[in-house]
Amino acid sequence: MMNSFQIFDLIIGIVAFISIFLIIKNMKANTDLTIPLKIKPKKQGNYIEYSVNGKKYIGIPYLSDNLPRGGEDLPRRIIRLARSSRLSVSFISNMYNVNKSTLLKLIDDEMKKADLYYSTTNQIKYRERLRFLEDLYKEVTRTGVPYIGSFGFIVWIDSNDKESELYAESFRNLIEAESQIKTKRVYNIEDIISISNPIDVIKEDTSIPIVSAEDIGDYEGIVIGEEENDPGKTVLLSFPDNFKHHIGIFGPTGRGKTVILSGIAMQLMLISSVVNSMQSIIVIDPKGDLSKLLKKNSDYYIEPTEKDCIKIPRKDGIAMKLIESSIKTGEGSKINICEGYLDKKGLVVYDLSKMRNEERNVYSSLIISSLALEASEKGFDKPVILIVDETWRIVNNSYFHLEFAMREGRSKGLYVIYATQLPSDVGKNIIDNTGVKIIFGGFTNYYVDLSQQLGIENAEILHELPVGHIVLKIENNKEKTVKVIDFSKLLKMGGNT
Repeated sequence: MMNSFQIFDLIIGIVAFISIFLIIKNMKANTDLTIPLKIKPKKQGNYIEYSVNGKKYIGIPYLSDNLPRGGEDLPRRIIRLARSSRLSVSFISNMYNVNKSTLLKLIDDEMKKADLYYSTTNQIKYRERLRFLEDLYKEVTRTGVPYIGSFGFIVWIDSNDKESELYAESFRNLIEAESQIKTKRVYNIEDIISISNPIDVIKEDTSIPIVSAEDIGDYEGIVIGEEENDPGKTVLLSFPDNFKHHIGIFGPTGRGKTVILSGIAMQLMLISSVVNSMQSIIVIDPKGDLSKLLKKNSDYYIEPTEKDCIKIPRKDGIAMKLIESSIKTGEGSKINICEGYLDKKGLVVYDLSKMRNEERNVYSSLIISSLALEASEKGFDKPVILIVDETWRIVNNSYFHLEFAMREGRSKGLYVIYATQLPSDVGKNIIDNTGVKIIFGGFTNYYVDLSQQLGIENAEILHELPVGHIVLKIENNKEKTVKVIDFSKLLKMGGNT
């Protein structure tokens, strides 16, 4: 018998529109959806593409910004629209019916209990629960449809018919009018695989499949948030293009650097698990905050001690210079070095929070040196993504190993993502080798003045940015202000589900 807290955990699991846990679960399930014909589409440009009987079809995916109205017969009505339009369409939905009056009563009862517990015990957890329930009550009251979830569709068109894309847009307009929704064309496959239950498939002579996430194809990019000046417009970092030129994240403590790193790391892991496009994602976390968010989804979670050795391909020549540079970051520390390669695959998380300051600095730096040397001498067949939090630690007294990693990595498959508090932490050469700059806001004039080194036109805006907002500067493109997704909530939700 479920108690009230368990019931609410279940409700919140459904209300979560896109849970990273759900995406991971879908990917690892490796089962095809129940559709007669099994074909494996692939990603081609801005489309999903597949071939049948020698004829190529491309799919244009759309996702609703709001839930459709119209009751339980809506699927049948929109399917009739597809048939009358003589288009091939896959409708996808994970909408759940909700009895609003029952749900509101349940929430109200729980609010009373939480209020009673808080007034009698004065424990913070009951105050937080009450606040959460109040917000949930408002959200359910605001929702104008008797179900929750998401809805989308893919229009399949002949790749040789130049007019067919116009037909797809016309059909989209019909769906919006019939369902009273607004849709957007999506380029990020994560949006599509988050809707996992097809309600019907239309095709004149055969069925068009939506197969498991593992078969869908390459991603368009990494989602980081939405444009501040154009809410609802998703902001992506193109993979691998933006990552080849390295990414720097700057901001004072508490602004959101760890949150955005966690979101980038998780999405990279998802891409890798779908299309096997990366060798590994290596996360170096001196503090432990980032590690905790990624722990349950990591392939390797490593908490090294001073007795463990770091594998480095060799110890002579340029390797010795890298080792010497690494050791300078923590004078007096003793870290063992042995010959070999860091060969673990997947999401590899190094939690260094239990090490002493000097040891964690040197350990982090030696990981970078080892990867940099391997990239320089052998190169990587598939990209290795190196994510470093608290980067000021690994350039303390010496920049050489990080500069070398970034310089060699551009063409050898080692892509660096680093986060630090101030641009001055890493120096001009590293900044000059950084193609994407993510800058959080800060109150001090000193921080704003230093941020001008990053090439943004209006550094004064950093004074005004709230927590969780950034200025994004990609190469020589005009910067934009972005509201970052709170990935920490999604990861915690996924971990508790």
